[in-house]
Amino acid sequence: LLFRELVRPLPQARSQLVEKYRKQIVPNPKVELIHVSLDDEEAEATKWALEGKFPWPTVLAEHYEETGLSEYGAFAGESFLVDSAGKIITKDEKEAFRKIATLN
Repeated sequence: LLFRELVRPLPQARSQLVEKYRKQIVPNPKVELIHVSLDDEEAEATKWALEGKFPWPTVLAEHYEETGLSEYGAFAGESFLVDSAGKIITKDEKEAFRKIATLN
């Protein structure tokens, strides 16, 4: 699941995403969530991730292309579910979590 932030989610939305991550992604070796931060500095991205208690990997936007994530054309605020072959399954966060639930 590829997730980019446009606006920092409210604390409740962040905690809901962390809970979904712990329940649906952590126990499933077929899925990983990768967060692309729009922060300009690594220290800021790290600070925000620590404050939000984000357990998933975070990639700075400046490293977006070199990681290969730019191939998906994601824009800030979007969530994509991508399969192991790199094919986009869905661009809808709710649908992504529904599909992830079926992979267990």
